[in-house]
Amino acid sequence: MSECKIYLNKFDLTKMMHIIGNFPEYDLHESKSFKLIYYSCEIGYTLDMVIETKINGIYGELKIPIVGVSDW
Repeated sequence: MSECKIYLNKFDLTKMMHIIGNFPEYDLHESKSFKLIYYSCEIGYTLDMVIETKINGIYGELKIPIVGVSDW
């Protein structure tokens, strides 16, 4: 097993919780997970949140940027 450290700030976490609140399938009583895609370099990092959802009967993944290069 490998270790990966991800450093998030309060703004990142608040933004993720706000986004999750818009998807009822991620209700707090369910154990449904979402993915985080994190890239880091010496200057800063980017963070995308990937949510599995169903829109008009079609299942897919929605990639939502949380932190981008413009936030550095």
